[in-house]
Amino acid sequence: MKKTGYLWVLIIAGIAGAVFSFYALLAHYGQASTEFCTVNETFDCDVVNGSSYSEFLGAPVAGMGLFAYLVIVMFGGVLFWYEAKGLRTASAKQLKEWIREGLKILTVIGFVFSLYLTGIEAFVLMTWCMLCLGSQASILIALWAIFSYQKIITKEV
Repeated sequence: MKKTGYLWVLIIAGIAGAVFSFYALLAHYGQASTEFCTVNETFDCDVVNGSSYSEFLGAPVAGMGLFAYLVIVMFGGVLFWYEAKGLRTASAKQLKEWIREGLKILTVIGFVFSLYLTGIEAFVLMTWCMLCLGSQASILIALWAIFSYQKIITKEV
């Protein structure tokens, strides 16, 4: 796959994650229906979204996820634009490196936090949220995409 292909995957994963997080945030505040997500005792978004674990340091986890995904989309778009334009100046290379490193850090933090939340769902709440699972898949794909992009960049140097 080309560099821009991995960036497209990153952007699409970010958009998907933002959609899952936005809907979960609306549900957290009772502004969206989660009937589709309440299947049985094992799959129930209301249990997960209503638990004390749905907030971290007083802020909704879904809101933090939404913010992180929007940053991924924005900076992924900037990297895509730089790659598509073929900008090779020293300042462009430096900016691309900062953005790439920032995205790697953000996706790793997001993935680790997602693993923590998955553990909470599996071992504490013993209930799964389909919106959360969609977000978890999105961050995993974003993580794969940015590190695959990094691997290609490293081979070019």
